[in-house]
Amino acid sequence: MNIGTSLVLLACAPEDFADVSVDCIVRGDGTSIIAEIVEAIQTGRQLDEIPGLALPLENDGLQFTQERPYMPNPDSLPFPRRDLVAHLRHRYFCIFHQPVAIMKTTWSCWYNCNFCFPWRVTNGIPYSRSPESIADELEQIEAEEVYIVDDIFLINPKVPIGTSTMNSIRFAAQCVESGILHGSPASPVLY
Repeated sequence: MNIGTSLVLLACAPEDFADVSVDCIVRGDGTSIIAEIVEAIQTGRQLDEIPGLALPLENDGLQFTQERPYMPNPDSLPFPRRDLVAHLRHRYFCIFHQPVAIMKTTWSCWYNCNFCFPWRVTNGIPYSRSPESIADELEQIEAEEVYIVDDIFLINPKVPIGTSTMNSIRFAAQCVESGILHGSPASPVLY
């Protein structure tokens, strides 16, 4: 089974992958749909019954299944199983930081800049995790440095003034309360 999942190019231009050697292309967040695809394969359910897919046809065309939201509530997603790749941790790097853990808290953006693409992938709907969820994941990360790969960490201009600041304050308070950020050498450095 060949499944293309949620790369930006797949989401924005699935027709570029319209080849019968590919069984299906996920048109949203792969983490929220992959279990459903695997279950369908195991039970013999037809893939055209699963919303959010593009299915390549013999003539290089695509059959699109019913639409589905890009992803569920981000707080409902499981945290990454970093323990499965712990033996590779020393190889992870980002910019000049090595080793480093990478973390994602927001998908897309609230701005619709014409030079950028993330908002196009999610049809202009940003998805953000709560400060509590972010702090909970940070608490589980065994790394001295954590790089948050979001373009707009804890920022939301479409909420009343001060709410983004309140999210930052809630996040900081959650980190301090859980002991994640307490100024000791064991505290992670966030970028």
